[in-house]
Amino acid sequence: MSEYLSFSDIHLPNMKKPATDYLELVRTIRDPIYGSIHLTDEELCIIDHPLFRRLHNIRQNGLLYYVFPSATHTRFEHSLGTLYSASSIFQSLFHNSFVSFKKPTSAVNKEPEENKAFDINELLEDEVGAAFRILRIASLVHDLGHGPLSHTFDSFAPLRASILKMIENEPSLKVLQPFLNVIKQKQGVVRIQHEEMSCLLFSIIWNAIAPDDKQTPQLVASILLNHYPKFLSKEEKKILPLLRDMIASAPADADRMDYIERDSRSFGVSYGIYDRDRLLKSFLIYCEKQDGCIQFRLGIKKSGLRAVENFVQARFELFVQVYYHKTNQAIEQMLKEISKKADSETVDIFKNKDLNNLTAKYLELTDKRFVDILCGKTNEISNTEINNLGNDISDRKLWKRVFGDHDNKTQTDIIYQFLETETSLPLKQVNTEPKATKDLDIGAKILKRDENGIYSVFEEKDWLTLSPMVKALNKRENDIHRIYLKSHSIENAKKLRTLARKKETELISN
Repeated sequence: MSEYLSFSDIHLPNMKKPATDYLELVRTIRDPIYGSIHLTDEELCIIDHPLFRRLHNIRQNGLLYYVFPSATHTRFEHSLGTLYSASSIFQSLFHNSFVSFKKPTSAVNKEPEENKAFDINELLEDEVGAAFRILRIASLVHDLGHGPLSHTFDSFAPLRASILKMIENEPSLKVLQPFLNVIKQKQGVVRIQHEEMSCLLFSIIWNAIAPDDKQTPQLVASILLNHYPKFLSKEEKKILPLLRDMIASAPADADRMDYIERDSRSFGVSYGIYDRDRLLKSFLIYCEKQDGCIQFRLGIKKSGLRAVENFVQARFELFVQVYYHKTNQAIEQMLKEISKKADSETVDIFKNKDLNNLTAKYLELTDKRFVDILCGKTNEISNTEINNLGNDISDRKLWKRVFGDHDNKTQTDIIYQFLETETSLPLKQVNTEPKATKDLDIGAKILKRDENGIYSVFEEKDWLTLSPMVKALNKRENDIHRIYLKSHSIENAKKLRTLARKKETELISN
């Protein structure tokens, strides 16, 4: 039995109505993490579309199952889990506002004020219902544009120029024309990004479900692209940034909350388990001014610091122990080498530039099919270097780590230079870019009670300065350095490891 309460069973405080009165949650899908996930008929129509069902064939963690055999869950499951988590955050905001208002000295404002917490229960019921619906749809389709092998596919995604042309000319994509400028601003990025592709694929799905409704795909695009065109109403511009924060905002959001727990349970490890209930209890809304207008944003109470630390530490441990595993990182570095080559050669597996061929290609691109493409088995990529690397990955002939997990970059640099002079074998130095602790400086703001007792933005602090623990984790993630032999030769790897250890001993002695 699930430890989580279904959203449809919860009454929104102060409103006398259950969530099912805002949306008809009449369908149920069973999930191993949350139990029953209730859906509306239109959400089920989205899920039943072939462009969404293709996510059944896209693993959430690419080739990580080479190292952790049970890491075979898909983006389909994660998408449903993100919808559930976003709904949970949404519900928690009502409860937390209600409790904060009921304090002996009310801790939330009844009227919007810049940098102050706002009681979301003051919203009109129509606004609540509309926001709830769009939040759930956007969270459901947030990963719709992902291709196989996670972010490796980004270097093989359709060319930006061809997508722009489709948006300009295809009738079913006209709803995205208000977003042309924001997509064109990234002209230097040759490939379309998965968030943009999510908007495009959802527009196609929605055109098949409700062709006369242009508003829904535009509101979803505003959230996923973090762009709010002029034609949006004042109320929409006020609430859409909040919905965006619930789906994608450091340190905690629906996307992170689902994949951290889902990945952890699928891998069979306990690193990613965190206190979900305490974290949900920490969320509040605050008001921010942009271009003279009030926007609602997601904030976290300072009293929730320990819950945030617990969440960031769970995320950190999952990255360090699983995603940064030496063998998985060897696979990732080989895939990056393929990506670099694909970008430099502008490899294009989307030969035909019309929308029908584009969607047909996405429908056939499973993880296995994409690996076959990289290996040259389909004649779509005839680049020898890419094909050789693809076959090595497929045959598990992976690069070998010869030195690593070192927290002294200077010593690692010296050892790398030493190895380069001692051998002609190809080497790769890997300095991990922080992911577990990224974006903490631009994410949800910390809220503390001011002299009047109202939760207000804690201007003097961000998560790194407020928490020595989070700061230490950020530093530790910056201190993971490795050296790989760009070959699967065990014999050569042993020789290089011996040389590296001798040099390390020499450096420590001196």
